[in-house]
Amino acid sequence: MSKFASGWYLIYTMSQREKKVAQLLAERKIKYFLPTIKEIRLRCDRKKVIDTPLFPSYVFVNLENQEDFFTTQAVDGFCCYVRFGKQLARVDQCLIDQIDIAVCYGHNVNASAEQFLPGQKLLITYGPLSGLFCEVVKYKGTRKLVVRVGLLQRNIMMEVLPEYLDVVNDPLMLSNMEAE
Repeated sequence: MSKFASGWYLIYTMSQREKKVAQLLAERKIKYFLPTIKEIRLRCDRKKVIDTPLFPSYVFVNLENQEDFFTTQAVDGFCCYVRFGKQLARVDQCLIDQIDIAVCYGHNVNASAEQFLPGQKLLITYGPLSGLFCEVVKYKGTRKLVVRVGLLQRNIMMEVLPEYLDVVNDPLMLSNMEAE
């Protein structure tokens, strides 16, 4: 690596090892972000609520220097850094914050690899997610809004009241939204 740029990066982990990787990163004092959601799993005799990763097999890691870069690679369960071509996939702090807000304050949040048809572009104007762009989709018979997280080819789906939305008519805002 020639010149290291500190910031958030994305790592791919072995299947179902996200929490273990996160624990090992914490032990090595490397800042990580593992967004989780609560899911109800049916056991033969009961229902159990468990925390599952929003993005299976992915962990966000904040690398301060090259030493953190190499230390992360040595963690048990680490597969690789996510790359676009030869470049490591950097993640903006604002995207980390938006995912965190969506997970903390959103109701009925889940991730989907399903590619939705383009719908009406809206701006959330009220609540903890105000300022985020979204796209309306129909999902399982209810109206839900999709906040696109294009980095992982996944969509975050959540219910938002219609009165918290504004139609985006500005062409500049629409082009910025499509670039994300």
